[in-house]
Amino acid sequence: MVLAAGGVVAGSLLLAGLDAARTAGAEPASAVHPDARIPPERAVSGPGAPSLAALEPSYANGGSSEDFRLASTLGEVWEPLASTAFIEQLDTDRPWACAGGAVSVVARVGGSREPDLVERWVWPTPEGRAGLQPGAALDWRAPSAPGRYPVRFQLCRDLGGRRVGVLAERTVLLEVRDCEAQAESPLRLGSRQDGPSTFTFEVQGLEEAGPVRAYDWDLGDGTTEETEGPILEHTYAVEPADGAVPRRFTVRVRARMESGAVRSLTTFVGVRPLALPEAPPRVSLKVSRWQPLLETGGWRSEVSVLIPDGAEAVTWAEVERILVGWDDQRRATRMPWERALTVQETLERGGFRAAVVVGPDEATPDIQQVLDVLHGRDARGNDVVVSWASFKQESP
Repeated sequence: MVLAAGGVVAGSLLLAGLDAARTAGAEPASAVHPDARIPPERAVSGPGAPSLAALEPSYANGGSSEDFRLASTLGEVWEPLASTAFIEQLDTDRPWACAGGAVSVVARVGGSREPDLVERWVWPTPEGRAGLQPGAALDWRAPSAPGRYPVRFQLCRDLGGRRVGVLAERTVLLEVRDCEAQAESPLRLGSRQDGPSTFTFEVQGLEEAGPVRAYDWDLGDGTTEETEGPILEHTYAVEPADGAVPRRFTVRVRARMESGAVRSLTTFVGVRPLALPEAPPRVSLKVSRWQPLLETGGWRSEVSVLIPDGAEAVTWAEVERILVGWDDQRRATRMPWERALTVQETLERGGFRAAVVVGPDEATPDIQQVLDVLHGRDARGNDVVVSWASFKQESP
């Protein structure tokens, strides 16, 4: 296996954050300069951000030489797969970085997510290796040589062995500059989480640039604000949801200087969805141990089915009785539930107390146990199934 959901990479790949080992015979990958790697016609420009290239998934039979070099270095074979999930955009927190500095990149994924979908970043390194990081966010360390470097975000699925299905991918070109010739800006947009979905944002390092007229904020969730000061608190609306995949927001601020200049900053925050409230159990079941019927033969037990407060009312339909032999062979019969059970008391919302009888012709020596499966539907039409053992005997 080469991929594992949840961001664990196994097999021929190193763990997240480490470089993948270079495979035998693989040519070293080099830095990407402005005139190399990504054809200009495949790049999409964005204001204040590096150029983006929307690339087709790498094929086992087809694709560019760089696709093959990167897949080979990872020890993988990439195959395209159809998916309802797609990559909306890639955001960076700065337009360029100093050599040896860092750039934060976040991917925004749309559409319906398959349960086995894996998000990851892959990129060639100047040493001829391949960087690998699972997840939608990446803190990319810039190499020491100036240039433009491709970093690729993929939506993947493990197909077994070396095969990796690529559902979607997109590449961002990250620019690295020589900071001896041009110093990196000390400006940054800091963030502090003050609650499950509350953050405080602060523009830092702007003091020496002169007075600021106003700050224009875009909080990434459709909220925009204008402030006189460099600090803003914001609470994101979160809804209960299954799973723990955080919602990521790109926060941008434009500082409008008194001089007429504009300084723009970006940061990213993630908010985990609220846990869904635990639903009450749909059915509570109690079964007594079977007792022998001395006069008629067979066995008798009592079953209580309770529908808790807050649960949907249930209408019962039938009981499936399964006779399980010592050889694991099974015989099943079905009958209306009120014929299969002797109801002694009717309870609220479809609950009941009833007697269950297993006849002597059913509890024969070749039968290991008798299972009863009660079938019904709740008020919303959902299937409700309850099962229990009405008889079981020890091994002869």
